[in-house]
Amino acid sequence: MAQPSISSNMKKLCISCFITASFLISCSSPDSNSGKDVAVVQDSTEKSEASEVVYKLDSALNERASRLAGKSIGSEASDANNLAQTLNTNWDLVVKEKFVPIKTWRQQENISSYFGKSHGVFYPFSGPDFPFVTSFYPDAEIYILVGLEEVGNLNSTMFSSNPDYNEFISNAGKYFYFSNKYGFFRTNDMEEQFKEKGVVDILGFYLKKFDSKFISMKLMKWDNELGAPRELKKDEKADVCSIEFLNQNNAYSQLYYYQFDLSDPGIQKNPNFLKWVQEKMKGKDMVSLSKAASYLMHRELFSSISTFLLENSKLQIQDDSGLDFRKIQSSNRKYKLYGNYTKTIPLFTDRFIPELREKYTGSDVKPLPFKMGYASAHGETNLQLIY
Repeated sequence: MAQPSISSNMKKLCISCFITASFLISCSSPDSNSGKDVAVVQDSTEKSEASEVVYKLDSALNERASRLAGKSIGSEASDANNLAQTLNTNWDLVVKEKFVPIKTWRQQENISSYFGKSHGVFYPFSGPDFPFVTSFYPDAEIYILVGLEEVGNLNSTMFSSNPDYNEFISNAGKYFYFSNKYGFFRTNDMEEQFKEKGVVDILGFYLKKFDSKFISMKLMKWDNELGAPRELKKDEKADVCSIEFLNQNNAYSQLYYYQFDLSDPGIQKNPNFLKWVQEKMKGKDMVSLSKAASYLMHRELFSSISTFLLENSKLQIQDDSGLDFRKIQSSNRKYKLYGNYTKTIPLFTDRFIPELREKYTGSDVKPLPFKMGYASAHGETNLQLIY
């Protein structure tokens, strides 16, 4: 099966994995008898000689994610195997039509030149959209995704001691329909589809599709007084998922998914959240992504998060549903325009920006080799770089 081959400017790493004796699994994995693989990563920096870093890979998590992603299909004929094959075929098409062209565009436009080698991504209003954020920013040391969708629980396939892979695979068609076709999840669909088992299985699916290797995956609870996520207490509901993994270039990375209200009232209730984001980005350039974001940051109710991005993000990649273009113009930020912008979809006609349309009639607008976001429904994609 063709997989996305996403290049990087990260350190050159080589990795060798072997099966070691059984290790005790941390509380992030319910299988107490599961084994762990060991990854020895060769890490060389400009300031020091090459050194080896040893990571213990969670074999149970990797097996579950592989099964969800259709990478462990049995040879026998069955409805589940047929569905998995279809899922793989559809994924290969998405890679060809979206992620490979994004890689090409990213390289041609030298996107990595806008920020430093050490960088992290903040992706508000993301849902479980790992494929696009890693396609635009493949070498990030940390990804912070934020949405309103449920995180997950011990009944989620990625955490279950008796996982039902057939249930996930049989529902995968409706899970990924809009994301595969248009490049975004529909909010109303996610609320219904992910209310029981959350987004952790989707994240497991996506990370494994991009050949990630799981080190750990934990359900956690945001503690505003602590100003950080903490371990779950008994009977508590998780609102954070923390993932450590080796990316497809075998570099260590972290991903956090937060179920969090980013409106001004939501941030006022949890004022330490954005401070935590800044703390996690310390020593790194923070970059960001916004797409199919329901134009929330065009509203005064979301002024805090839009101001935070404008003031802290070294590079914001977005479509017109992200930061209000008029706010970008009134700031001291520079921008570049890509694609086409003639109208919005009918649901958001009141969010059309004449000033942006006028800029898109200029001769300095560059084409895009891929489609994503709301406007792809009528054959358009617009993209802005804010730097």
